[in-house]
Amino acid sequence: MAKKKLEFVDLVFFGIGAIVGTGIFVIPSLAASLADSASFWVWLELGMLTIFMALCFAEFSSVYPRAGGLHQFVNETFGRFAGFMSGWIAWLISWFTISSLAVAFSYYISYFIPLSDAMIPMVAIGILILTTIINMRGMHWGLTTQYILTSASILVLWFFVTWGVYWIDVSNYVPKTTITITSMFAAAVFVIEPFIGWETITFFASDSENPTRDVPRAIIYSSVFVTILYSAVIFVTLGLLTSGQLSESISPLADAANVFLNPWGGWIVGLGAVAILLGCINSWIVSTGRLPASLAHEGYFPTFLGKINKKTGVPTRGLLSQLFFASIAVYFAGFEALIYVLVSLAMMLYLILFIAIPFHRRLGKEIPFKIPLNPLVPIISIIVSLFVLVNVERLYLMIALGLVLVGVFVYFTSLKFIKR
Repeated sequence: MAKKKLEFVDLVFFGIGAIVGTGIFVIPSLAASLADSASFWVWLELGMLTIFMALCFAEFSSVYPRAGGLHQFVNETFGRFAGFMSGWIAWLISWFTISSLAVAFSYYISYFIPLSDAMIPMVAIGILILTTIINMRGMHWGLTTQYILTSASILVLWFFVTWGVYWIDVSNYVPKTTITITSMFAAAVFVIEPFIGWETITFFASDSENPTRDVPRAIIYSSVFVTILYSAVIFVTLGLLTSGQLSESISPLADAANVFLNPWGGWIVGLGAVAILLGCINSWIVSTGRLPASLAHEGYFPTFLGKINKKTGVPTRGLLSQLFFASIAVYFAGFEALIYVLVSLAMMLYLILFIAIPFHRRLGKEIPFKIPLNPLVPIISIIVSLFVLVNVERLYLMIALGLVLVGVFVYFTSLKFIKR
């Protein structure tokens, strides 16, 4: 039987499933603890700004419509070393994204079954193992799972917004603490994380029916949809809970739902959060598990990571290597640390891509989808990325830089594995 090719709707579902996860279910608490109810404006403004960033991804994905197009774009623009480093950073991002999602999943499980601090990482690693095993059985298993879980996520958040809006207390929108520019900037570091993740769609390009047309469209549609959805959810959440209640919660949407439907609201949203986080974990695992295989096929990584299971069409070794490193991250780091390192790595990668856009255009290649308002869109995207980086806590920024430098070491000590 021929392997199913992904259509536009499939890509959108994977995109939404990859983006809607950790952020909207946990980060409202972190943002409120820093910027009180004014955190709503941080969510709204960053949501609109990240649409510009998504447009940049749409352009490069239309030129290189295949898994690994991201590092190929950088390779063609700045050379082989830069291409390797962009692929390396993208792989690092997958570890920290998957690990943070797994920890958030454990938080919501603890809403129903109290978990000790020691049990949180154990449950997180367990769900990573289970989801990886499911996806090792073949693409159709991952695709079916994604349709079910992404549909559940949209329904649960629709329920939360349409019911919760009637119970809003407008006094909750008045900040109870002094809001400063510094606190708003600090909140922005966390808030940007829920909006990013478009690169996962590009990893499916080789499995897509019409990647040149569908991958850029899926990136844009997913980004706009998520921005609208998040704005509604955060508006309702801030209206249901005081900033004090919100900042102390590890399962904020479930606690907010209890305000209008206690105890069933918390149970409904809590179970929905579990399903949504599963969907996001699944989307990242099934997409980024293909990244090391793609890098190996391009000659960047050792060839043994590029082996594809002939029966299932799945890059088994890529999935297993991803599972191994994500599990290590879960075990040794807390949720906030994972987010800080993840955001630092993502902004570094995005800076490389956004800076490459005007240089790439000089190569004279055909560009099926061109960014509107060029060069304004890439410039805004570069500014946003730099703004977030300078506001990351220095310790975590140094950890991220250290991991990037490991990639430099890997490149120069593994040249025998890399095609010349």
